[in-house]
Amino acid sequence: MNQTVQELCAQLTGVLAKGGSRVAILGVGGVALEVAVQVRELAGPDALLGIFDPREAPALAGVRPWEELAGAMPDVLVIAADND
Repeated sequence: MNQTVQELCAQLTGVLAKGGSRVAILGVGGVALEVAVQVRELAGPDALLGIFDPREAPALAGVRPWEELAGAMPDVLVIAADND
């Protein structure tokens, strides 16, 4: 786990402890996938609403279109962008 993921997960742990239970991740990439695993471990499989991507056609199965983010109504939005 790289430093970015460690920092995101540390912040997320604090937020989840305060009652935020529905998590959405914005952006597809290695960081998003690692954070998704951590969300499931920290808060259970139902806590992750999905990984949402603003590109027209998400390349990975299970990635949700950007347009669905508002309707998902997350308590927590994690912006996970890789540096590429």
